[in-house]
Amino acid sequence: MLARAEIGIDPLPFSTVGRSPGRPVANSLLEGGNIRHLAAHEHAFFEGDKESHLYRIEAGLMRLYRLLSDGRRQIIAFRSAGDVIGIGSQGKQFCSAEAVTPVTLRSLPLSVAHRRMREEPLFQSEYMNLLTNELAEARQRLAMLNKRSATERVAGFIADHSRRSRHADQVELQVSRTDIADFLGLTIETVSRTLTRLRNQHIIETPYAQSIIIIDFDRLDDLANGGRECPNAAVKLAKAGR
Repeated sequence: MLARAEIGIDPLPFSTVGRSPGRPVANSLLEGGNIRHLAAHEHAFFEGDKESHLYRIEAGLMRLYRLLSDGRRQIIAFRSAGDVIGIGSQGKQFCSAEAVTPVTLRSLPLSVAHRRMREEPLFQSEYMNLLTNELAEARQRLAMLNKRSATERVAGFIADHSRRSRHADQVELQVSRTDIADFLGLTIETVSRTLTRLRNQHIIETPYAQSIIIIDFDRLDDLANGGRECPNAAVKLAKAGR
């Protein structure tokens, strides 16, 4: 079966990246919190900061990342409207949270959140749901990084976001190929070469640098799950001089 789904890498509105489909949103735990606005590239917090607030994204897109010992950036997740961030580890923030677009946050001091959880069992349940989702996503991400090839990772990234799109035929992102590379644990050159291979196999089209159109979703999904690439793909690349 052939399917066409357009993926705008940048600057289209963001859909959902890095979170589970149908993920519950903790609405009541942060009610009454203060509103905070972030400009693009501004941080809500940095890795190692004291864990002091919980934040719910009301609008916009954020990237969560850590800096590796060699200075490279590893993006852990992307978060958008409805997601809660700021859950740290041992009293400190596990990662940094940077606005990709202008962002509106609702923040609540951790002391207030803990008091609400003591006084109202519903808040305890919501907080436990947040922790459970974080653990589930960590496991999913580990499985993704354990994929053997760059093709599996890139194909999985595209297929995953096609499934999570609000529209049947379009996936809208607002992340660069550098962001994709840092999320998948690849170089931007590897991401670009992999997209070229997928294009030469007539699985996707790239009409311009910031757009991807899925031509054959079934084949894309097969590659994402370890299927073999077209044996003459490398020959096509060589003949094209890429």
